[in-house]
Amino acid sequence: MMKSFCKTIALLLTFALLFTTSFQALANPSYLHTNYADVQTSSIAASYLDMMGIIDECDKSAPVTRGYAVSTIVRAMGLEKVAQSGNSIYTDEEKMAAVAHRVGILSGSTPSQWSLESPVTYEQLCKMFVVALGYGNIITGDNAFPALYVSQASKLGINRYLTVVNSSDVNFNDFCLMMYQAMQATVLEIVGVYNDNLTYSKSEDRTLESVFLDTHNLSKKVGIVDGDYYASSNAACICTLSQICIDGIYYSCDSAECKDLVGMCVEFVYNNSTALNSRKIVGIRAYEDNRVFTFNRNSDVEYENGKLLYYESDHAQKSIRLSDGLILIYNNQLCSSYSFDEFNLSASHLKLVDNNNDNIYDVMFVTESESVIVSHVRCNNFTIN
Repeated sequence: MMKSFCKTIALLLTFALLFTTSFQALANPSYLHTNYADVQTSSIAASYLDMMGIIDECDKSAPVTRGYAVSTIVRAMGLEKVAQSGNSIYTDEEKMAAVAHRVGILSGSTPSQWSLESPVTYEQLCKMFVVALGYGNIITGDNAFPALYVSQASKLGINRYLTVVNSSDVNFNDFCLMMYQAMQATVLEIVGVYNDNLTYSKSEDRTLESVFLDTHNLSKKVGIVDGDYYASSNAACICTLSQICIDGIYYSCDSAECKDLVGMCVEFVYNNSTALNSRKIVGIRAYEDNRVFTFNRNSDVEYENGKLLYYESDHAQKSIRLSDGLILIYNNQLCSSYSFDEFNLSASHLKLVDNNNDNIYDVMFVTESESVIVSHVRCNNFTIN
């Protein structure tokens, strides 16, 4: 590979020396490891719900309203289309609430009785989830609310890792945790609406997530994003690419969203189109067991026998093992063949990805540039001195 073909030259004027200070090395390489096996943080739960297309934008600093809660739950149940054909004088949120009332999630029969603008309490949300999962019919008695619904929510694992306490309004973070856990819970009965009538069917140990995917004709997978994204010989074309390759299969995808996921293990949702060229990813996120190391420019890094050697702030030498089949992307170009002698690693920004948590790094991004001070530019022939 011709190194000169790929090298990016940064043209700096009088502020060049000041600008280069932004490239100073970190004291230690940054490290990131996310694991979704047992979600305990709201940010991870929110990223999952966003990927699935379940949550909408809202004021995250305010308590979650009853209207937002029931709209999200009705969407997760796959009943959004039923709501869209509802009373034409209702707002979209009121249409969702009308469906929630029909399936037993909300009491009252009119918007004024639903109190959609009011904050939803912890006990109310427990009941909403329990009913949505089809357990409402097994809870009976005049004093069932709130104790029996809260107890059933606990059995289903919906109220773990929360900061909310009894009778308190639910904030966005706790709502996301409860919603995520409800998506993984087993549904007792699938509650639906068909020909304007309520329907109930046994779930056969299905989760709310599977119900949502089926009703929206979607599938969810986990895979590793291939380096094909950077295979174009024309670097200018990279930003216009509209496909992503995961485990050898191509999907239509927003390039801006997928570009930074190359080499990572991802979870993604796509439509179940029978036409191969029509499979479109509707949501994607970096999945569990991705480890990412980054080195800023001017870090003391060198390659030796399948490893990168570097020094921490205490001057102790450390090493990173590279995969035998390492995917190397140099200045946005996928390198089919290369030698580490071609690269000035210490003068480059490096990003390494271990996508299966085996402490062997599978993908390496090398961004190399040179800073030069320009005295003047000849406008007649566009040469630089």
